[in-house]
Amino acid sequence: MSILELLNNPEQYRLGPNFRGSSRVFPVQLNKEKYIVKQPKIVPLACIIEFYYYIQDRILIEHQLLPPSERLTHEAKKLAHLNKYNLNVPTIAAYNKRTLVRQYLNGFSFHELSEKEQKSCLDKALETMLAIHDHDIYIGDAHVKNIFLSQDKAYWLDFDTVYTEKDKAKAADLVKFIYSTYTVTRNSELTLSLAELVTTYKLPLSTLNHLKELTLRLTPNIWLWFFARIPVTSNIPSQINRILTSS
Repeated sequence: MSILELLNNPEQYRLGPNFRGSSRVFPVQLNKEKYIVKQPKIVPLACIIEFYYYIQDRILIEHQLLPPSERLTHEAKKLAHLNKYNLNVPTIAAYNKRTLVRQYLNGFSFHELSEKEQKSCLDKALETMLAIHDHDIYIGDAHVKNIFLSQDKAYWLDFDTVYTEKDKAKAADLVKFIYSTYTVTRNSELTLSLAELVTTYKLPLSTLNHLKELTLRLTPNIWLWFFARIPVTSNIPSQINRILTSS
């Protein structure tokens, strides 16, 4: 059996249920080798979810609302480029406009880790993110739910979001990464530690300027950004703001 057959008929090789809601992401097995398949889910609920994320992202940065096939191709090209440099992203096995087949990773999602393991994972994920940025590529949906720890390496998984400005998108990656850490863990110490760690890296001037701009613009409107799910009364946004804008 060839990878081409898996690409054209992945359901025949399915191993388990879908992993996420807005796309069909599920494990498969071909010739005793496991892979992950990703396909757009063209149903009303998925379209509503995607439009919701589009509206939410516009609070932070201009987001291109593209057809699912274009977004999938965009993700595949990003991953294929990063694979050339052995960065911590899944290896692409094959793709077309309807289906992406990538490496199956053994390990743990971020929420499965202990607090101590999460701290170490965040440090590694930041290193991976900045290495990706060094290749002039942004992640897009840089939420901690898209971090996977495998063989003591932090992998970023989801690259199908498309923005209009690359430099601003890199800054948005950092903002999403920091805020989603608090969204998932509700651990202010862990979140602020990550924000502090970001400031220790020598970021490109354009990324740094956009990071400060996005942080200043977002802080008073954080309650509108449901992505973060932070109460209006929380002082976390002001603390993140202070750390990131004073660097």
